Amino acid sequence: MKNIFNSRLIFILVVAICGSSMEAKPLYNVSRLIDRGNGDRRCCDQHRGVSPQMKSARPGNNLTLQQIKEISLLLAKEFPATGPGAVALVAREDRILYQQAFGKADLEMNTPMQTAHIFRIASITKQFTACAILRLAEQGRLSLHDDIRKFITDYPTSGKPITIEHLLTHTSGINSSAGQWTPQMRRMDFTPRQLVDSFKNRQAEFLPGTDFRYNNNGYVLLGYIIEIITGNSYEDDITRQFFQPLGMKHSSFDTNNEIIVNRARGYEKEDDKYKNATFLSMSQPYAAGGILSTVEDMYKWNESLMSCKVISKTSLEKALTPGKLSSGKSTGYGYGWWRGRIQGSPDVHHDGLINGFSSFAVYLPNEKIFVTLFTNCENNNPELTASKIAAIVIGKPFPQQEITMPAEQLAAMEGVYESSKGEERVVSFENDRLLFFPEVVVKPGSFHLRKINAGWIKV
Repeated sequence: MKNIFNSRLIFILVVAICGSSMEAKPLYNVSRLIDRGNGDRRCCDQHRGVSPQMKSARPGNNLTLQQIKEISLLLAKEFPATGPGAVALVAREDRILYQQAFGKADLEMNTPMQTAHIFRIASITKQFTACAILRLAEQGRLSLHDDIRKFITDYPTSGKPITIEHLLTHTSGINSSAGQWTPQMRRMDFTPRQLVDSFKNRQAEFLPGTDFRYNNNGYVLLGYIIEIITGNSYEDDITRQFFQPLGMKHSSFDTNNEIIVNRARGYEKEDDKYKNATFLSMSQPYAAGGILSTVEDMYKWNESLMSCKVISKTSLEKALTPGKLSSGKSTGYGYGWWRGRIQGSPDVHHDGLINGFSSFAVYLPNEKIFVTLFTNCENNNPELTASKIAAIVIGKPFPQQEITMPAEQLAAMEGVYESSKGEERVVSFENDRLLFFPEVVVKPGSFHLRKINAGWIKV
């Protein structure tokens, strides 16, 4: 969940709930791992100034000086110098327009964040897994309609075929829970097969294709299928297919023991105090969230992908097209990408949250704008901040008006919200704060709100 408000209600409420790139996504399952956070702190490379190369920017293909100022002030306010940091990048087509670092990479060593620092990208990993699967499909080594038992012959499906596409689109119905994942278990290394065995016998949550539930276990299965077909480890396959040919020199599969130059230290926040992130064996996120990268490598990845240098145009269109349930309802999710809008402009995006880190990457195809924001605190909210940056870049900034509201009025906004697309999100009032939940968990006495044109009404 994300803490989006306290005693102040930011006017961005409707945007955060239903209008920008925000989509409903649950927490990681194999442990507590991936997907979502809060907002926190930092400061930029040259203290709070704008870099020399940015000062020369001019309108047109570049950002204006005013846009640069707005972005820099937003990030400096969101990430002050004394807290965990972030790195932001903005690009249009094949040109980087803005790249700055804020805050600290290591609080104990008082190390300023730099643009070259390396982060866990968590669920953004799913893009790489999906593209590796699509490449296998292009090579004729699998079909997206193949039953997964063709590759994992002993996987129990109760006679209901689960296809590769079901896994890609989070519509498989396989159990998405983590089970009893203790702190001791989070420290344990797992092989891909052991990860599969940890959830395969749990009861299915729904029939394949009938519902949508964000599911990291499905991407664990996809990673394992990649290994079965190719005979290579997931790490080796992704490195050979993507990292090396695309020049992503600072991207790799995360391991706990390896020394990785420029790796940022990860943090979490509790009771307004930062502490080192809870340990997690990085064998567990695997193909659902195990990659390390930099913002510039992610820019290389996105540019290559959208230029059809990674997968074919046909495969890319499939990957970016929201899936549909058997009822015909759209899921809002393709193969490793969410679909959304920022100030009316269509976007494709994904976020990630994992122990110590929170990340977000968004691409606006009409404007050919790419924005990514990596942070080294799991309580940060890079999705909202990056969406604000994208809105500034396309000349449609979000309103910044703040409205002070009493706790009673904030409490009245608690409930389950449903967009015009049928996407649901939960807003809960706890300890005088509104909390935004990416997954619907209906509590006794909660109510539904449904979007009608520009507003919301109780039903």
